[in-house]
Amino acid sequence: MEIKKIQQVSIKGLLCRDNKILFLKTITQRWEMPGGRVDYGENIDDTFYREMREEAGFENVKMGDLINSWSFVNEEINHHFIIFDFEIFTDENKIKLSDEHTDYKWVSVDEFEKMDMREGHKETLRKYFKLKK
Repeated sequence: MEIKKIQQVSIKGLLCRDNKILFLKTITQRWEMPGGRVDYGENIDDTFYREMREEAGFENVKMGDLINSWSFVNEEINHHFIIFDFEIFTDENKIKLSDEHTDYKWVSVDEFEKMDMREGHKETLRKYFKLKK
């Protein structure tokens, strides 16, 4: 029997305030930027706004430039994820977590390398902080 392999596209948002980036903690205790999977037939803009509302509670948010794209394979569930990281702009201060996350943290350039997150997130932060210098 052939194992079904699935490819998924995700849109993530990089929100920077005072040289710190917003990260959310997953139920598996890993850190990630807010965002999620593109639904079938959904365009990227709609995914971005829906996911920012669902994962962080942002109603008034604007999509900025694409910072990075990367991918990873999760062999346990036979999924190949392709991630697009966009900059976020919002004046909202309250973070309202979904049930997919247990905590949030503002991460500085000095601490993200030591955190438990996928290497692609770290690549995105390295690119972003290099661009902002």
